[in-house]
Amino acid sequence: MQFKQEHNSDQATLSDDAITQKVCHLLGISVTHFVRSFLKSKLKVGRDFFYQIDYAIEIISKIIYEHSSFIGILDIASFEIYQLNSFELLYIIYTNEKFQQLFNHSIIFDLQPTIDLIEKQIGTLNLLDEECWFPKATDQTYVGKLINLHVQLPKFD
Repeated sequence: MQFKQEHNSDQATLSDDAITQKVCHLLGISVTHFVRSFLKSKLKVGRDFFYQIDYAIEIISKIIYEHSSFIGILDIASFEIYQLNSFELLYIIYTNEKFQQLFNHSIIFDLQPTIDLIEKQIGTLNLLDEECWFPKATDQTYVGKLINLHVQLPKFD
């Protein structure tokens, strides 16, 4: 779905509704209500303004994902080295680690400390989600928080 800002206004509009109609058809929901849930005005936090459309997309995406009756899993080797690692690759590796944990915990050894580092309350994923809410956040501020909170942990290296 593509959104654009209306001229001389802070309001977003839908560029093309062809994809939206397909999505709504697959989800079995009203196009009007679906689009209206995204098109919100801006929100002021301190001196900065945020367009709620970004957060609405994130929230609705999470809700759809949480209520999926089918989740496909792509199993690739976790040891591949890429020039640029993507967010999706992190989740692929994370999923592989969870499967590997089940096997290892039953047969070999425990990988729980590594998984805790990723998913616990102040784990890498929650810190990343929190950092995305700050308008001045950068990769460096995120890494700084990771180092400050996790440098003492044996699995953080």
